[in-house]
Amino acid sequence: MSRIKKTAGFIIRSINYGDTSRIISVLSQDEGKVSFMAKGARKIESKFGSALELLTLTEFVYYQKEGLKLLSQASTLNPYSKLKSDYDRLEVALRTARWLQRLLEEDHGEPSVFLIYKDFLEMLCSMLEVEHFALYELSFKLKVLASMGLAPTLDRCALCNKAPERSWFSLEKGGLLCQNCRSGGEAHERPLNLGIAKGLNMLLRLPFEKLTRIKLSQDVTAIGTKLIDEFTSHHLRPLMQQRKHLAQN
Repeated sequence: MSRIKKTAGFIIRSINYGDTSRIISVLSQDEGKVSFMAKGARKIESKFGSALELLTLTEFVYYQKEGLKLLSQASTLNPYSKLKSDYDRLEVALRTARWLQRLLEEDHGEPSVFLIYKDFLEMLCSMLEVEHFALYELSFKLKVLASMGLAPTLDRCALCNKAPERSWFSLEKGGLLCQNCRSGGEAHERPLNLGIAKGLNMLLRLPFEKLTRIKLSQDVTAIGTKLIDEFTSHHLRPLMQQRKHLAQN
């Protein structure tokens, strides 16, 4: 007999399945990223109602059968209506949801990631200045990577641990490199201004509510975002290949 389980989480992806159903990906509070089959979710009189909308914090009751997590009940805990009624906020929230969907492994508990995302969405709801959204999004990505043990080293050389006078960023080595440790011929190395590295490290270390102390221009934020996205993609590539291999076997 299948055991009924309960969890809560944010819906980060929803795809149609068959004529009336959906498969939803959830960043759950206690089980990491999980996928549920929601049978009949696309029917006009679906019992799930609006509880399966993207970015909604929902409580799920489900059971497992033949390798599938089948959704039995879903009730809305927080619809995050302010996010969904403002285009700029919604765009950032959806972009981070897609980023999490690519980053996280299925059924791998990440309770700290759930809490970071919850804090981020609540901060996004309360912020007034659209020009700060990119800064907070970058801070969110750094905090998630750190919670998973994947954050780049930004305050010292990743190899010798010394404070560099000049720095390069290595995707392969996982952060800053000093003059002595850089190879000079590696395709994944690029010069990085120490001021930008310091700003990124502050975005990583400071809580969301204190990020207004950091004065980074939009150009610098864009450089940092591009760098961290490249870093994430570089380290995701072997993981994605491994997942594909496991799926085929």
